[in-house]
Amino acid sequence: MFTFIKEIKQAISEGLEEAKEEIRREEEKRKKEEDKQNAERERIYSAPLSLEKLALAFSCPMREILIPGDSIRLFKFFALSDDDKNAARMVLERDFDIRDRESFARSVLEFQEFDEKSVFISSILLYQITTAVDLRYASLEEYREECKQLIQEIVERDSVNSWEEFSKEFVAGDVINHAIGKKIISRASNKLLQEKDSPWTRYQWEDVENFF
Repeated sequence: MFTFIKEIKQAISEGLEEAKEEIRREEEKRKKEEDKQNAERERIYSAPLSLEKLALAFSCPMREILIPGDSIRLFKFFALSDDDKNAARMVLERDFDIRDRESFARSVLEFQEFDEKSVFISSILLYQITTAVDLRYASLEEYREECKQLIQEIVERDSVNSWEEFSKEFVAGDVINHAIGKKIISRASNKLLQEKDSPWTRYQWEDVENFF
């Protein structure tokens, strides 16, 4: 009887040790994967400025608010999950009647017809373009010149000499949202100005000005 009980205790003890070892291995595997992801994330964050990165940065804060997902979506294209893409697709159709390549091209033309583009309008156009690229309604190459021109128009304004001033100009020019919407945009802008994983804190304004 005592031998039987001893064997049961030993089996339980061995089972617990095996379980602990399995947990340790899983934790080690998770840690390695996390370290790998963080290293890749840092590589992307720290990579030299490009037109892609600037177009995405100036499409904020709308991209921060309207496109859910990991912060990496603010730094590179095609970083959205299927669920995030579905959400982005729904919002683009709801707000701008964009549902495919043709309707996207039409919307861009309509916005380009504004006699004078405010920072808000330029940023909204960049938001449309970058989202359309993510959804494969267009490619960045097709709209490279438009992106370059829109960014230059913002950066060359006398009233915009920092990300903070860009944020203020964006909110001031908002002609779409009501008071609650503007508060949401203001909160998103403050987050972008403070978070370490934000293009507005990663990219120095002087480097943005010197890009072109």
